[in-house]
Parts: sequence; C-alpha cells; structure tokens
Amino acid sequence: MKSLIRAFGLLAASAVAAGCQPSQSVQCQALLQVTYAARLRPTSLADSATLLVQADRYEQAAAALQKIELSDRALLESQAALSDAYDTVAIALRRRADLVDASGTLRYTSIHPQQKAAVRSAQAAEADSYRQLRQTAAQLYRRCNQPLDEAGR
Repeated sequence: MKSLIRAFGLLAASAVAAGCQPSQSVQCQALLQVTYAARLRPTSLADSATLLVQADRYEQAAAALQKIELSDRALLESQAALSDAYDTVAIALRRRADLVDASGTLRYTSIHPQQKAAVRSAQAAEADSYRQLRQTAAQLYRRCNQPLDEAGR
C-alpha cells in the first residue's frame, strides 16, 4: 500500500511539474505574437529615417523573441532562426538607409561604378534577408500548425 501511495505521489508530482511548463501550443502563440507584431515591409521609396525606424522594430522583435522561454526543442530552433532573420533584415535596412536620400531615392550615378555596385549589393542583401525571414516564419507556422494566410503572409 505504501509503495502504491509513494508511486501515486511521484506520479502526481511529475504531473504537476509537467503542468508547470507551457504547452507547445502556448509556446507557439508566444512566438507567433511577436511575428504578428513585427509584420511590416518598407516601401521601395522609404526615406532613411523610416528605414532606421523599421530596422529598430526588427531588432526589437529579435530581442523580444530571445526573451521568450521555451522548452520545445523544435521551437527553440525556430526562435533562434527567426531572431537571426530579424537581425539580418535590420542590418539590410540600415545598409539601405545609408544609401538613400531624403526622398527615398537611391543615391548613385552611372559615372560612379563603386556606388552603383554598393547599391546593387545592398538591394540583393535586403531581398535575401526578406526571403530568409519568410522561409523561417513559414517553418514556424508549419511547426505551430498555423495557416500562412492567418499569419499575414
């Protein structure tokens, strides 16, 4: 009888301990809330101040993701990848902010090939960073069984 009571006590204690950890669904919702809040994409003619504000928002999203405590291993991987993707987008936006004038027009002329190459490189880096962000977010939505349409694709 004592062993049965002891076994039941251990079972109850482990159930309470397991119940203290948020479920995968709750953990998913915490990550998804940050991704929903961070959904924005700059217009092609954004001025440097707008680009810098948007870069700050992506950096804040990356920091917010890192503050979420997760126990699910797959979600931990998604959390790290998504945080890295947000940081990469922020870097690309800051790089583009350095290359635009007050109206949002890219600054280069055909007589300065180095400037033109820098602009093309920045544009490619920004496009790649958004592609990485979309792919990483799509993986998270799949892991959380969240339809892409609801996620603001």
